[in-house]
Amino acid sequence: MVKEEKVLVSWLMIMAEFMRVNGLMIEGMERDLKDTATKTLMKEISLEVKRMEKEFIDGKMEKYMKVNGSMVKKMEKDIGEVINLFINVYFR
Repeated sequence: MVKEEKVLVSWLMIMAEFMRVNGLMIEGMERDLKDTATKTLMKEISLEVKRMEKEFIDGKMEKYMKVNGSMVKKMEKDIGEVINLFINVYFR
């Protein structure tokens, strides 16, 4: 083998090893980024669930349900009055 060929072969071997090491590093970084994104999403979801549980425990949800229920009852009463008025005016 000529000296230039030996230099070329050793340079190619060094580059191949460098590329292999870089590929492994990039693969590890991708895995870390994927894990980080998953952990972040899971943390956000758990915080949202905790917030919702706290609202339920604090009674905010119960309060809103009572307000909505009373609004529905009032609407039913108003509709009932309108129907009775309609019946009295048109069918009597």
